[in-house]
Amino acid sequence: MRISRSILIFSILNLIGVIAFIYFLPETVIFGFTGSLYASEFIGKWYNLMIPVIQVIITLIIFLVDIFNPNPHRYRYLTSWVAVSFTTYIVWVMLFLQYENFELGVKLTWPWTVIILFPFALFMLAEGFYTINKAIDDFSIFGLKWVRNNANVWKNTHRTAGKSLILVSILFIVISILNEVAI
Repeated sequence: MRISRSILIFSILNLIGVIAFIYFLPETVIFGFTGSLYASEFIGKWYNLMIPVIQVIITLIIFLVDIFNPNPHRYRYLTSWVAVSFTTYIVWVMLFLQYENFELGVKLTWPWTVIILFPFALFMLAEGFYTINKAIDDFSIFGLKWVRNNANVWKNTHRTAGKSLILVSILFIVISILNEVAI
């Protein structure tokens, strides 16, 4: 249940971030582009809320299923995290493309720091949450003999490694956003 709660909290924070970012966008923004990367279609900026709102609804359903059905499916969290990460990635790439305020027929410039750092950050965030609660019989890069021999050392090592991964992933997200917006 902690994992589904974490995914729900991430989705809510993503929605809040998208709402805050939308205020910096012009009233109409690009939505479609041609194969040659030219802007081809415009929409209102508030249409960008569709995917994050759907994410929050779906992760809320997964959280409620965890509450009422405590026997989790083996791949429930993995599939939900992959879906949330992929859609979050697409939403933020589109938001940064829209931030540039392109007109029809203008070639798009891609937000490369977001395109490169977001997948790394999302993977490290998922791995951090997984590492914090890793069982002692699971494979681990920290699975040295002296770590496996003591349950407290195992727990503290993986808690520290997981929290470090989460911190670095959040820094990657912040750095990529600041690089595109401020620099």
